[in-house]
Amino acid sequence: MPKPGIKDGKSTNELTIEIAFSAPLFNDTSQERSNSIKRRNHVLTRPNDNPRPTMTNTNDTLIARQGSIVPTLFIGLGGVGSRIVDRIASRARHLPNWDSQLRPLTAFLSIDTDDQDQHRLKYIPDGNRINIAGFDKAKVIEGYRRSKDVQALQWLDPAYQPRGGFKQGAGQIRVESRLAYFYYSSNIRQRLNDVVDNLLQPGVTWRQSDPPKFNVYLYCSLAGGTGSGSFLSVAYLLNRVIRDHHWQPRVMGNLLLSTLLTDKVGPELHRDIHANTYAALKELEHLTKLDYAQVKQEGREFEPFLYFRDENRRGDGDERAILKVNQRPFFMGYLFDRAPHMDLPNAERIVADAAYLQTFSPIIERLGSELDNYEKRLEELTRFPGDLKNVGLGYAKHFGAFGAVAMVLPGKDLLEYCALRFAAQALRRQITFGLDEGAADDDRTRALARYAVNYGDPKFLRLSDVAREKKINDAFVSSVQEMARQDEREELTDGVWYQLAESVDEGPVTGLDGNGQPIRGESLIESIEKQLDNRCRDLLNKVSIKERAFVFHREGCNQYVELVSRLSEDIRSARVLVDEGVKGLEMAAREGEAVLDLRLDPIQERYLALRLLERCENSWLPAAEQATEKAKTHDINNPKVKERLERELFQLLQTTAAKKGLFGRDTAFDAARNEAQEYYRRVAAAARNTFEAEVRLRQLRELTRYLRDRSRQYARLATRMDTLVRDLDAGAERLRRGEDVVVPPYELRVEVFETLAEPRTRIWDRVYERLFIANGRHIATFDRKVLAGTIAEQLKPVVTEDGAVRNKTDEQTVGDLRRAMLKLGRERLADTIFGSGDQPGLDLIAGLDLEARIRLEPDLRPGETLGNDAIGNYREQKFRALAQLAGVLARVNTTEAQAEDDGVVVNRTRLLIHGLGETEGRGANAFLERLESVLSVDGRQVKPQSWPDPHLAIVHDVDHPIPLYYFGPVVDEIENAYLEAASDDRRAYFLHTDKNWEKALPNLNPRRSEITVGWALMAMARGLIAGVVLRRKDTWTWLPREDSESDPLGGNLSMALYKLARMHAHKELREAFDERLQTAEEGMSDNARMALKEAWIQHIRDLLSDMGRQEISGELTREDMLDRPVLRTLLGVLRGEVAIPEGGLGFQ
Repeated sequence: MPKPGIKDGKSTNELTIEIAFSAPLFNDTSQERSNSIKRRNHVLTRPNDNPRPTMTNTNDTLIARQGSIVPTLFIGLGGVGSRIVDRIASRARHLPNWDSQLRPLTAFLSIDTDDQDQHRLKYIPDGNRINIAGFDKAKVIEGYRRSKDVQALQWLDPAYQPRGGFKQGAGQIRVESRLAYFYYSSNIRQRLNDVVDNLLQPGVTWRQSDPPKFNVYLYCSLAGGTGSGSFLSVAYLLNRVIRDHHWQPRVMGNLLLSTLLTDKVGPELHRDIHANTYAALKELEHLTKLDYAQVKQEGREFEPFLYFRDENRRGDGDERAILKVNQRPFFMGYLFDRAPHMDLPNAERIVADAAYLQTFSPIIERLGSELDNYEKRLEELTRFPGDLKNVGLGYAKHFGAFGAVAMVLPGKDLLEYCALRFAAQALRRQITFGLDEGAADDDRTRALARYAVNYGDPKFLRLSDVAREKKINDAFVSSVQEMARQDEREELTDGVWYQLAESVDEGPVTGLDGNGQPIRGESLIESIEKQLDNRCRDLLNKVSIKERAFVFHREGCNQYVELVSRLSEDIRSARVLVDEGVKGLEMAAREGEAVLDLRLDPIQERYLALRLLERCENSWLPAAEQATEKAKTHDINNPKVKERLERELFQLLQTTAAKKGLFGRDTAFDAARNEAQEYYRRVAAAARNTFEAEVRLRQLRELTRYLRDRSRQYARLATRMDTLVRDLDAGAERLRRGEDVVVPPYELRVEVFETLAEPRTRIWDRVYERLFIANGRHIATFDRKVLAGTIAEQLKPVVTEDGAVRNKTDEQTVGDLRRAMLKLGRERLADTIFGSGDQPGLDLIAGLDLEARIRLEPDLRPGETLGNDAIGNYREQKFRALAQLAGVLARVNTTEAQAEDDGVVVNRTRLLIHGLGETEGRGANAFLERLESVLSVDGRQVKPQSWPDPHLAIVHDVDHPIPLYYFGPVVDEIENAYLEAASDDRRAYFLHTDKNWEKALPNLNPRRSEITVGWALMAMARGLIAGVVLRRKDTWTWLPREDSESDPLGGNLSMALYKLARMHAHKELREAFDERLQTAEEGMSDNARMALKEAWIQHIRDLLSDMGRQEISGELTREDMLDRPVLRTLLGVLRGEVAIPEGGLGFQ
């Protein structure tokens, strides 16, 4: 983005500034208003009357006095004006009392001939964008001429042929803009009526109604067609609509000269845009003079001007169809030009910002009060310099120029930056455990840095998915254990991390044994292991495998087969029961019921799950697999076991049963039976062991699968969180660089916490570190309990509309965490910036002091401290940068012009609006005194005025009331271009919007007008002597030819002189008059000429004497009052006492 450059090489940066208070539309400048505005929810004064402003909280609302806000309309004409108003609207919505008070009393409107430009507007409501381009101008004009529409033909050039078809824009042709406006004026009037109705709707108690003032701020460029051609019509229509509502309009014109737009068009069009500007200014001057008594006394009490089309009065016989105006269009007109003290790369933004600062602050009412003080001086036109000061019409003085710059501590943007940094660091500390270059330099941070994951490291990115997930989860576990160790080292046994690790790994301490050693309760891992065992036991308790006794004798050894069969049946039945029952255990394990039933917060759950996974993979699962394999070696399904149980032992029983023992004893059989009994029992026990091992193994496998899935989810979430963290960090950096903004940036400002050296850089990172991280502040900033609770709340499952509970998606989790952490950051950090209660917050003084320390302390030698002098010198550098930007946004020649003694008294006020009262312990008086001293340059008297925003100081300059010729370019390049264009006979259109003005309006340069008046005076003097100028029947006339009818000049001498001056503007008339004088003079002798000269001198002296006597007796007429200064000057010309400016006629 281009940066405003100061001519000595310094430049401002992209500006971001906030308005935390607004009294934009207050009309009460009394002490009552000052006392009533008490800074929203903060108290500005204590009971001991010691002012101590507190900072502006982002949620505060300005409480204005009832009935104190003036309804206000901002209206932009054309592309330039509309963009300016759109920018003002974008700012206004950030005002703290916008929604509560200002919105129903403020409106923004655009009128343009280019709908594409209007589509680009963002903040002017669609319903308030009036487009006046959608019609065929050629056909409309043809219709006006065919129907002899008196309202249109009164001003329309009879020879003008517009561009055919439907065209965007006005093509830099002023009359096309007026035609478009005129065509749509009925609709425009209705829309303005609707807007005014809306602003005046009943029930708005904030609106001021006594007096019933209504402010309108009109913005446009005079260079193109749209604004330049319709601004006067719109101004008069606004006045009428508001008066029709019985309110008092105050319409302020804000007009951009073509000199600001030469870089927007090619050099070949510079003459055209300058000519448009000068023509518009001539018309503005012409209509503004209607308010001056001198003009009214000369007989011009009104001017025909069709500022809207009255559909009900279009007939030739209706005299009311021709509207007339009898007052100036604008209460005051402010012009904008290239500033003399700096370049303006983006004039629209700079003008919009200056206008906004002027309007939405106490400045506007201060200006109104000053203009009231100058009211007497605004009743008379300016005087010509020198001997002609009392002759002819001068110029109107209802014009001015202003500019506004700011010194700002951008609190809202700084808070958002800090909140973004806070959110990123909090998530990094709690979830991602990634690298944090901005963390505090302490033991805890250094220890954690060893385990941090660099998610952007190419080596990390080249790892497999499994390896990356393991690295992320290992880093989490190690970080939690390290933070628990740090808690223990700091004796924070109630610390979040210590209690987390203790509850999972060891169990809480429940007491001490006899030796003073801690007795611990059950850890969460032990609790889960016990729960798993209990569930397995519940299932296995349902298994019944009987160990039947062998009581048969040798004769019944075949019973063994039956007993084995029964055992096999028991085992088969048990298999069915276990296989069915284990499914429930598997499902419970697969869904992590043992973990979820603990209802832990997500951080605890993550740590527990990862530690459980570690226990499962390293201990429980291998042990279960080993137990299962061991059990299977004795299981009946083992072929060897089955062979021995079913065949070998039965054969042994049969063999021993067939043999007779010694003395009839069955010793061998009994031994075989016992052996079979023992093996039978071992097989039954092995079956139970197998079932138990298999159930536990299957349960642990599903639990491990669940834990692995969760670990992958945690790793993915950490990766997503790292993306979020990076996005938060990037967002903070964009804010710091000015690429993103919270409050729209100002183009011209000096910002606290921004360097002056180019490229200007915001040092917000170091401010954040000083305010919230350094010297142990990070402990309070990142309260671990608060962070864990906030994060846990956002990671909880959600209940759907149908009552089901489900986990959030990753996207939903990321979005919720972002919002929650930013909200928490704003809440925790706001008081440090804006102040609250006992916390003073930052103001310009504290901000500049902190900036000085941040910038200067690194250069100090060891042991050296920064003194007040160094801080004061640093402040002064910022003050001087502010002074370099300050000034009116136009080249105004007030000093040189005032030396001409033209009757203009210029108010060159420099207002300093600030929120720095006698702040306790901050040296506000010394700060303000030095600031005012630096700003007191170029003869500007600085007038301070307080307001409640301690983050913003406005320097506002104004030069008013002044005539248009005080603007250098108006009487230089703009006028020259107009004169060149006016003399171009090839032009297809008039420069002026009214055919009656094309040749009739005087120019704006008093030097050129002085020549014209001088010519008229000399022509009058020579004409009197030569008999070319005559007075017949109370009318001044002149004889174009010796034998012709006389041509009237006027009923009094001043009107005759004015008529002669207008003849001077017509080359052919001027040359004809000069030739007529020369011919008449050549026919006279010198003696005759001298005799007539002396006769006229005596006659004029007699007339002046008569006027003196009539004045004493109170019989002097208005005509005599107008003629007397002309007679005196004419007497001086005849006597040779008045010097005629160069270009006047010679007098013989």
